[in-house]
Formats: sequence, structure tokens, C-alpha cells
Amino acid sequence: MSDIKIQPSGSGTAVVTLTAPTTNTARTITFPDATGTLLNSGSTLDATKLSGNLPAISAANLTAIPAANITGTLPALAATNLTSIPAANITGTLPAISGANLTGLSTNTPSFSVYAGATLAMASVDTWYKTVYSNESWDTNSCIAQGSGATDNRFICPTGHAGKYLFNYGAHMTFSSGSAARMSMRIKKNDVLVQEMWSYNDSHQRAYGSWSVVIDMAVNDYVEVFASWAGYGWSSSSLFLYAGTNNLFQGYKLT
Repeated sequence: MSDIKIQPSGSGTAVVTLTAPTTNTARTITFPDATGTLLNSGSTLDATKLSGNLPAISAANLTAIPAANITGTLPALAATNLTSIPAANITGTLPAISGANLTGLSTNTPSFSVYAGATLAMASVDTWYKTVYSNESWDTNSCIAQGSGATDNRFICPTGHAGKYLFNYGAHMTFSSGSAARMSMRIKKNDVLVQEMWSYNDSHQRAYGSWSVVIDMAVNDYVEVFASWAGYGWSSSSLFLYAGTNNLFQGYKLT
């Protein structure tokens, strides 16, 4: 039979009291067959002393867990509070989400498209006539005004939207007499020529064409379109640009 020995301290002067619990049931405390120190609620347990499987416990208050210590498959979690996720860590197919708060995306605006609502008579040969666009298909930033004034029918780059723009322009010209003809069109930025193109008439006494150009625009820069003609045996009083979407001017911001 083993004995229980209570060994007093050789130098301490305090009294250590072993207090029995208040109970009506007999209890048995079994000591392990090893040398060691009893632990209490204030003791620190060295991690090297833990082995085996831990019981299921709540992890609600765990913080600063090194990623290297997390293995296996994570359960389905809410990503409500996740921030600054590297793009390299996002794989697979994203679910359908709202793009309402996305920023930094190119929207290709300002954007506009206008066209002639009436014919434009061009009475004189080798004379440049500013094209008139009285009908508007769309104008996202109200950048072009319809009318007959000096500043109408020109695209004006709005504040905050400087950049490179793609412009499309074209026309359909017709006449009732003559045989050889050429329609010319110009696009100008701030009254300086950017591009001049032309088209020769076909056997039905008409000429038509459409062209595109990229122009670098600063705020308040403006762009306008002009048309002219040259030919032989023409009756100038019968020459005009058609109304409709064949006589158009449109554009949108690229970058």
C-alpha cells in the first residue's frame, strides 16, 4: 500500500489549508503516477504539454491565428467583413452581384449620336458648309446643341471628361443634273483640320460615305463637321445633303 505524505516547507511561515467541499457524497481523488505540479485557474499551461484530441470548443474569441496553422477544408462562411482580398486569391465563377458600387470602369461616356432632320442645300462649288443636325438619338452629357447658331452642331468636351474620343461622321449627297461629281467632308477640332475625306458619285447622281477618326480632346475642345462638292455640269440649285440617319455625327469617349 502506498502512503500519502504531506511535506511542510522548510522556510515558509504561512499555513496551507486543505478545505473539503460542502457535499453529502463521498468523493475520491486519484493522483496520477507521475511527478508534477498541481494546476489551478491561474496557472499557465505550456502548449508542449498538450497532446491528443481537444474537445469541441467555441472559437468565438480566437484571434491572430497563423495561416500556416489552418489546414483542411473551411466551412461555408459569410464574407461580409472580408476586405483587401488579393485578386490572385479569387478563382472560380463569381455569383451574380450588383455592380452599383464598382468604380474605375470605363463607361464610354460621354456619348452622342445626332443626324440631319432636313436637307442641306449647298449652292456653291468648292465651298465648305457646316453640317446641321437637328435630330438627336442620344446625348449622355448634353454635349452637342441642335440649331443654326455658330456654336450649334458641335461636340464640346465637358468638364471632367478629357481623353481620347472616337468620332463617326458621314453624309448622302444627291443632285438632279450633271454627271461627274465628288463629295468632300471635313472634321475639325477647334477650327483646325483633323481629317478630310471624299466620295465620288455613282450612276444614280448621288455620293455617300462615312468615316471615323480618333481625336484627343481637352475640356472645352470642340469638334465640327463640314461638307463640300466639286464636279462638272452640275446644277448647283439642285444639290443638297439628304436628311436622315445617313447624314450623321456621333462619338464616344474611349479612354
